[in-house]
Amino acid sequence: MLVNDNPLWKSGVVLLLRSNAGDPHNAVLFFMTEHLKTENICHALTVYDGLTEDLVDVIVIEAFSLQSFAAQFDVYLESDPHMLDRYAVGPDDAEFVRQALGEPYDFDFSRFGYFIEAAEG
Repeated sequence: MLVNDNPLWKSGVVLLLRSNAGDPHNAVLFFMTEHLKTENICHALTVYDGLTEDLVDVIVIEAFSLQSFAAQFDVYLESDPHMLDRYAVGPDDAEFVRQALGEPYDFDFSRFGYFIEAAEG
């Protein structure tokens, strides 16, 4: 699914763009739904093409649990208390992320890069 085909995009979610060091190839798109704005943070599984590094999909993790994700991804919460950094998802994390998404998801680590990313509202 392309980003513009994402149902969250079509339903009027807010789009935020963050670029690392001004590099347009490192731009990261984030989606935030209205009900998540009150919490000021939204977390999503982002999917990047392994060859072009283009953003392919963004899937908001509606039932994101800071404590469980921090434990899974070895986050030191004193230095990143809201998991605002980018965390790579590997094969060992796939089942955990699938359960957090609440739906089946077929990871293809040979073709795509997967990350847990966040945005502040």
